[in-house]
Amino acid sequence: MDDLRYAGAFAREKARLTGWGPVKIRFALRAKGIEQALIEEALDTVDIQAATGKLSKLLDAKAASLEGDPQKKFKLIKFALSRGYEYDQIRDYISLY
Repeated sequence: MDDLRYAGAFAREKARLTGWGPVKIRFALRAKGIEQALIEEALDTVDIQAATGKLSKLLDAKAASLEGDPQKKFKLIKFALSRGYEYDQIRDYISLY
């Protein structure tokens, strides 16, 4: 039970405050020795709308810093993937830039 509580708090904090996506959170929890079933249960506690809103804000800020760069979309995709978001989540936002 303690591992589940820790994993849930970790997942919510990383998603909300640092803007990590589910892939990066899953990897970090696995590295800490948390069981896969508990990781998935912890990820279910993350507010999906807030997480996608955070992704949008991160991409907006990064896009502003890449203004005029011919590889802007590629760099935005690479940035979002490094933050732990899945390509399917990213693809919807990249079409806006």
